[in-house]
Amino acid sequence: MSRFICVMHRWFVDSEGFQIDFLKAKNSHDARNEADALTYQRDHTFSKAASFVIEIGDTEGVVSRNLTWRERFTGKINRSLAE
Repeated sequence: MSRFICVMHRWFVDSEGFQIDFLKAKNSHDARNEADALTYQRDHTFSKAASFVIEIGDTEGVVSRNLTWRERFTGKINRSLAE
């Protein structure tokens, strides 16, 4: 069974960074609707937000550190650094 995460980027004059939210949706259509609702809530007149939905597997998780350059280029997480 797949899970979905929403990666949201917020900016005003410059970037406010990225925020990751785990979605409760069970399919991609519901996940997109849930992400759109979150984006709408966080989008203001001056502070803008944009989001992207990513489907992840049951065993995959989110890394809570900055990725190394090797991880960025290869797309593979070094599990010994992730723990």
